Amino acid sequence: VTIPNSNLEIVGLSAQDYIAAANIVGSQNFALSAYSDNFNFGANNFTYEVWINFNTAATDGTTLIRQPVIFDTRNSNSDTLNPMLVLWQETDTNFCTLLYGTGNATGALLTTKMSSSVKLKAGIWYHIAICRNNSLGTTLYINGEKTGFFDDRNITYNSKYFVMGKNAYNASGKFIGYFADLRISNTSKYSGEYFEVSKTKLTSSTDTVLLSLRDSLYKDD
Repeated sequence: VTIPNSNLEIVGLSAQDYIAAANIVGSQNFALSAYSDNFNFGANNFTYEVWINFNTAATDGTTLIRQPVIFDTRNSNSDTLNPMLVLWQETDTNFCTLLYGTGNATGALLTTKMSSSVKLKAGIWYHIAICRNNSLGTTLYINGEKTGFFDDRNITYNSKYFVMGKNAYNASGKFIGYFADLRISNTSKYSGEYFEVSKTKLTSSTDTVLLSLRDSLYKDD
């Protein structure tokens, strides 16, 4: 399923930057996919943020190791540098933790860099933010609360890809649920233990790389 172009607001990317996900994943079971030099943050700051509401955290694939993917920034299926954000199911698939780390060729999460200290429940909206401050490290926020941290000060990322709602290079890992209000920025927008989550739609500013899914939700079932 693809969000229709009329529901995509592309900020900071030119027409030639944005490409169809079929060119990457060979499937239309995704929320969106984009490619741009603007995603190549290197050693600099960044923020990924989005509202999610998942139906189930159950693993996807016959091997039962392929977690539902919120977003995937890898350059290839063998990329062990650039991160993924996935749901990790608990015994009850209505509950999960968030894992941020690197993947492998089978579509599974290879190395966990940080995990949320709280569990998420199906059917509830959550604001998720991944904020990198290159002098401190990367923080995972859920509904404005710090729930994870990863010291990546010595890492230089090099991806120009962003795929949402599915494993970018494997026919599995589909996120089953809803997305809304995605924003990617080239600054670390949040800091500290808590911040107040905006109750209105996210807006663009000079640091916005991509702003999308603002008026529509995505569902894959």
